[in-house]
Amino acid sequence: MNKRLIKLQNGKIMVFAKWSRRRNAAFLSLGRIIKISALTASYFMLNAFNTLAQTDTVKIQEITVSAYKTPVSFSNAPRIVTIISTAEIAQAPLISINDALKSAMNVDVRERGAYGVQADINFRGGSSEQNVVLVNGVKMNDPQTGHFQMNLPVELSDIDRIEIIHGAASSVFGNNAFSGAINLITGLKDENGIKATLFAGQHDLYGGNMALNLTNKKFTNYLSVSKKVSAGYIDDTDFDILNLFYNGKLITKAGDLQLQAGFLDKSFGANSFYTPVYPNQYEQNKTWMTSLKFFSNNQLKINPSIYWRRNFDRFELFRSNPPVWYTNHNYHQTDVYGADLNSQFDWKLGKGSVGIDWNTEPIISNKLGDILDKAKPIKDVDSVMYDHGKSRQNMSAFFENHFSYKNWTLSTSLMANWNSMYNWNFYPGVDMSYKLNTNWHALLSVNWSGRLPSYTDLYYVGPGNQGNIELVPEKSTNCELGAKYITPLLMIQSAIFYRQGKDIIDWVKLNPADKWQSSNITNINTIGYEFSAKFILKEKFGDQFPVKNISFNYTYLDENKSSSNYNSKYVLDYLRHNAGFTINHAIVKNLSATWQFNFQIRNGTYYPYNQVSKLWETAKLYEPLYLLDLKIIYQYRNFDFFLQGKNILDQDQQNIENVQLPGRWISGGIIINIRFEKPIH
Repeated sequence: MNKRLIKLQNGKIMVFAKWSRRRNAAFLSLGRIIKISALTASYFMLNAFNTLAQTDTVKIQEITVSAYKTPVSFSNAPRIVTIISTAEIAQAPLISINDALKSAMNVDVRERGAYGVQADINFRGGSSEQNVVLVNGVKMNDPQTGHFQMNLPVELSDIDRIEIIHGAASSVFGNNAFSGAINLITGLKDENGIKATLFAGQHDLYGGNMALNLTNKKFTNYLSVSKKVSAGYIDDTDFDILNLFYNGKLITKAGDLQLQAGFLDKSFGANSFYTPVYPNQYEQNKTWMTSLKFFSNNQLKINPSIYWRRNFDRFELFRSNPPVWYTNHNYHQTDVYGADLNSQFDWKLGKGSVGIDWNTEPIISNKLGDILDKAKPIKDVDSVMYDHGKSRQNMSAFFENHFSYKNWTLSTSLMANWNSMYNWNFYPGVDMSYKLNTNWHALLSVNWSGRLPSYTDLYYVGPGNQGNIELVPEKSTNCELGAKYITPLLMIQSAIFYRQGKDIIDWVKLNPADKWQSSNITNINTIGYEFSAKFILKEKFGDQFPVKNISFNYTYLDENKSSSNYNSKYVLDYLRHNAGFTINHAIVKNLSATWQFNFQIRNGTYYPYNQVSKLWETAKLYEPLYLLDLKIIYQYRNFDFFLQGKNILDQDQQNIENVQLPGRWISGGIIINIRFEKPIH
């Protein structure tokens, strides 16, 4: 190995060597060829399928996506954007929003539990802190830790569609949109009705969801409530999850006023979530969110909004029988509240957007932040107080413009962000597309992005972790060359990308018994290839054809980074190969099935902990993973009866150190759709 020395900010010297833990060398040796020839191969595939499509008879429904501040249709967006529709969500064997994201191209979902208990979402080899999650365009990220960014008071059945923006998006969404963004869009339907779901399964699983949609000429309301409970698949993996969500829209002469609000209460056994040394952990999260937006219908569109999100976290290192030295649980409360103003206009150089955003991110805790002058009480807790805290503010201003000339589209954007702890950061971006013909678009983009350290990165101190107040923000430069092909029969997206990361933050340790320490460990360069294809066969062969939809995606990543003998907790353990295949087909009349298969090879190692001997073992490579899921649906009038199996092959799943995921899990249930009278117009 080629070694080199790197001097840290604290003056210490660390010896680093190029990461070299590889598997399947014969296959990996083809990596360079794959990268060079990928777009060429995609081009010939697209031309071959061009003869099959019938774009003169069927028009594609254009969807306005949120990849930019300025409204742009999916086909005209000069970015790689994945859309997961409500039909795909209903058909697929999914049990949570995390599950839906697993099926998307180049999204690595590192779960700690099933049914949305907790998961880290990673894009293109990044970490869980390096992306932004939104609900109807409102950011839901938590300044305490990326582990809580999927604490969303939204149920899978509430989702109308999921938009995934691949690659750097800081020029649009600001800090932390380092490697991608997710926007969950809930539907406000032009109908009156009730949708109810009941389900049960192995491991004492049961739950249900009820959603009510009421609409008239001016006012639309959507309200849902859901509950999920299980005794757990192994000891200390039980959960109890409650979701409440409301979305409403009022139509006025000046424009539309939209209100959303939600509440999540989630309690769960956290077996070895943060350390296997003390496996009997427990956690409760409570999340509140609300936002109010106005969409003007004037020629100059001015869209103001206000928003608020709160997350409460109670973490128990010992759920029962704590040792003498353990005195208190951890309590944290974060708030993010702010306001923004976005204006859209047409001018000589195309369509523009300009706006500002302000928010503040306070935390009160008994662990994180600086010592408070005066301790604050914790609701319903008498034995401990909030005696630590911190607050930081963000102010952002952005400009964006879309210019089209003949077959060319050019999108330019600039986000300037000021943070009270880290001063100014600037995130410019340039995206360009060229329309070769009716269906084929070539894409090129260069974007800069960044992310701020979380409060956990900075302050957390525990039996197995040590934060670092000296951390600096991460930065990256991103280049991407891609293509997309869209017809009613077939949609293909493909890209080669390169990310040059600087001051990347990770939790590392040298020896198994050492504490995890947060550090700006190194510069990391990532090169990758991603490809997805979706066949909508009913557009070509009609509803009588047994196979309805087929989709396939594959991603390859290679990260050229410096690492010594240090073991990485998050950043170095990325998916080198990730392939997914989904097929939806009919069995007999009214009976259909959807199969999902996923194959993963994860780069990196972890230290197994032996619960019997209470000793750390030698470093071990992650095993390749083969996952097969199935959902069968029988439709009868207003009733959908379903049976689904997760991990049918009963694979031993582990994608986070010493956190055991469930084996085969069978469940089933019924969905009832009741429509009232037709909406009033």
